[in-house]
Amino acid sequence: MACTVKKSLKSVDVHDKSPRCRRRWSAKDDDLLRFYYNKYKGSWSRIAKELPGRDNRACYNRWINHANPKLKKAPLEKWEIDVLKENYKYYGNQWNLLIKDLEGRTPLQAKNYFYGMKKPSELILLDFIQAIDQGKNVNLSNSE
Repeated sequence: MACTVKKSLKSVDVHDKSPRCRRRWSAKDDDLLRFYYNKYKGSWSRIAKELPGRDNRACYNRWINHANPKLKKAPLEKWEIDVLKENYKYYGNQWNLLIKDLEGRTPLQAKNYFYGMKKPSELILLDFIQAIDQGKNVNLSNSE
């Protein structure tokens, strides 16, 4: 797959492996990532060598957040939201810890849920509860 990216007056080839050249992941790329993940048992540097224009970090991030077949892509269920909120009280925005009890969910999904809440006041309330649980003094007034 030949893809070029314009850089000033020159074109840069995707197979150049330079970090300057970036392109979207395609379904074919995801299939190749799954194939090489199974072949190389998660050796990201070896997998990246098989995918032109990708480095080991890009391959790892794509696997963790999108390509892993064990991931749940459906919206969060009510019980999962309840677990996230409960864990948020203890861990705050440490996304890896929030999802430890949720099989097939990623830290990115947890972060997107909290930052996409329709009621930001709910998040503020969770922060307030966390502060009280940690024994911090909480100022309820808006004045400093």
